[in-house]
Amino acid sequence: MKLQKTAGIEYLDFPVANPDLTVVMLHGYGADAYDLSGLAGEFTTKRKIRYIFLNAPQTVIIDTHMTGRAWFAIDILELSLVMQRGNFEQFTQAIPKGLEHVREMVLGFIDASGLDISKTVFGGFSQGAMVATDVVLHLNEMPKGLLLFSSSLVNEKEWKQLLPQKKGLPFFQSHGQNDPLLRVEIAMRLENLLRGNGLKGKLQLFSGAHEIPYPVIESAEKFLDTV
Repeated sequence: MKLQKTAGIEYLDFPVANPDLTVVMLHGYGADAYDLSGLAGEFTTKRKIRYIFLNAPQTVIIDTHMTGRAWFAIDILELSLVMQRGNFEQFTQAIPKGLEHVREMVLGFIDASGLDISKTVFGGFSQGAMVATDVVLHLNEMPKGLLLFSSSLVNEKEWKQLLPQKKGLPFFQSHGQNDPLLRVEIAMRLENLLRGNGLKGKLQLFSGAHEIPYPVIESAEKFLDTV
């Protein structure tokens, strides 16, 4: 399947006739739109769902002969030190450089695509889940739900201000208890912030790392069927 492009954003589209729901997913740092696209086939739901997988605009070097995509730049060494030291405030309070720009790009894509926000679930994995949350909080309308795999809390001050406007929004969140990249403590802090502001959902912990294991896929399927 080839990438399409709308309003400057590349994406993979898995259309169905008369969908009950649209799911827009954002991949993690260093991956691309194809990385999560397998979920379109893995998710078994009662609903007819159209899946859209967005491709991040930035190209980043992953290895000597490998590149990937990113929603915003990350200093991997600095992030690793923050996680090791447990200095989470430094991470959660920060507004990642480039977040505001990429937010506007995704909002532009949503507008140009003519998506029915009230029938759309937004989500993603890792960095993509952070951007998805930020985008949802800046939508003027209430989406159908928020689907967060191995996410984290950033831009906390602004999120706190915006979250009450999304009171009642259903969310699903998962995180590995042994995640070395984004510590589980930050995921728990994100859950508390979401629930504390009236969003409806919970964090599913699993005994793994930075991944989406099968039990999480099963739970996400149930979320999409009941949201």
